[in-house]
Amino acid sequence: MTFMIFVILTAKYLRLRQASMLAAFRSLLNSENKKEKFSSTLLWVNFFALNRAQVEQCAQISGYARFWAPFLSMVFPYYICNICYLAFLAVLDESVPFHNRYIYAAITVQMAPFFLALIEQCAASVRLNGAISGQCRRAYVLFSRQIFFNESRKKIKSTRSSSSAAAALLLLKAESFQDARRFHPYAFKVLPMRARITSRTFHSVRGKSAKCKKHFTI
Repeated sequence: MTFMIFVILTAKYLRLRQASMLAAFRSLLNSENKKEKFSSTLLWVNFFALNRAQVEQCAQISGYARFWAPFLSMVFPYYICNICYLAFLAVLDESVPFHNRYIYAAITVQMAPFFLALIEQCAASVRLNGAISGQCRRAYVLFSRQIFFNESRKKIKSTRSSSSAAAALLLLKAESFQDARRFHPYAFKVLPMRARITSRTFHSVRGKSAKCKKHFTI
């Protein structure tokens, strides 16, 4: 239980950092999008500064994920087996006395929230990386719209500068649509299959727990 609290605190720390990074991306893109006079150079510099910070943050996520992977690989089978077995004793095993079923149900209800909290906090890394990837695609759309539709006639005077701006936008487009694949490794995982802990894991476990609780209540 103590180690679970440490893992949850670690995932919560990373979640707060990612949420701060996401807010910085949104603030930058929203502020520039509302301006009548668009500064593509300033946005470009700030955007790449945030990307460098995001790369450092992904390295930190990878380090924590490697550190906690052996523990998570032991915790997941332990909690799944115990919760399933206790739910079986509380709901399906007719040989268990009725008053003992409430004890097994109480233990199950006590274990399930900690397990769900662990999954939810670990899955936040994947969810927030996906949100940051969406902001990168927003940046590409903003760059292309503002440069080609608002600034091409005013500031881009030479063919050379126009081609360089187009090349930069094509590079940004390629990078932004590769974000989902590049962010894929940066998540908490369970060995030996290296399966990622995602929101799908959380909804799957929560759905099965809800079915057991409904069955017991009836």
